[in-house]
Amino acid sequence: MRIEKYTESIKAIEKAIAIRRPVLDKEYVQLAAVHARNEDIGNAFYALKAAQKERADDAMINYQLAIAADRYFKDKNSIIPYYENYLEIHGKKSPYGTLAAERLADLKEAIFMNGDD
Repeated sequence: MRIEKYTESIKAIEKAIAIRRPVLDKEYVQLAAVHARNEDIGNAFYALKAAQKERADDAMINYQLAIAADRYFKDKNSIIPYYENYLEIHGKKSPYGTLAAERLADLKEAIFMNGDD
């Protein structure tokens, strides 16, 4: 990824995923990072969803998934469950809890004040 060969990076990580089958959360997070650097937000989001399936209790993965949802979805109501999920699992005092709570409040306020969806 550092040398900006995104296609090759994606193939190498996908090959590592196919070969290895224990917990693959780190590989999916790496894959999401490559997709994000390549400005492919949709595939970054889906790679983070796969990472979350591998390790649903990881605070960093759950927060990164909420951020990816924030970038991927246009509809604020589609984003809110990701931040709520983070806070439900990890709480406000977790590593990203304050950030998640603030963003969730902003989204809800925007919906309430502007009628945004």
